[in-house]
Amino acid sequence: MAYVVYGDFNCPYSYLASLRMDELVRQGAPDVGWRAVEHDPRLPLTGSPSGAAADEWARELREIADLARPGEAVPDAPPPVVSNTGAAVAAYAEALTDGLADEVRRALFRAIWVQGRHVGSPYEIRRIVAELMYPRTLPDGHRYGPDLPMPVDAGRVAAGTERRFGATVSVLGGPLTVTGQRRVERWRAEWRT
Repeated sequence: MAYVVYGDFNCPYSYLASLRMDELVRQGAPDVGWRAVEHDPRLPLTGSPSGAAADEWARELREIADLARPGEAVPDAPPPVVSNTGAAVAAYAEALTDGLADEVRRALFRAIWVQGRHVGSPYEIRRIVAELMYPRTLPDGHRYGPDLPMPVDAGRVAAGTERRFGATVSVLGGPLTVTGQRRVERWRAEWRT
């Protein structure tokens, strides 16, 4: 790969890197890859209030605003809760197998930084993936259901139907497959070196 970006879903710099990676891909850059990692895997599963580090968040968000190019919508406030992103990393690793990695990456960043959702729970991650697979309404106003073609999948999901309903992480928050687990471990090792 020509470009590999290692990013944490909690990190505003990673959010900006994700936006820029998408722009590179739109411009036709070959071989751009994302690797999801956790900057702080010791965060509690219940999360940590972002107000506990208000000065640090303010500094980082000012820096992001200064780095943003015209048209880049960057966050101006931290999420209310800093989530343990282990389940999000696992979901991203599994989404790579399904060919939905970019869509899941964008959905996870949007959930945290735009919607302010706490993504420390595997069940919340499953909801996010299910919302991606089955949005409540189509652009034409019709509703989706499990018996209709999926808007995102287009036949790409590798495993069974349960993956289409968001089951991309175990109830404990880890990947469902050995491939996903190995991917997470490899990314972590590469990032640390």
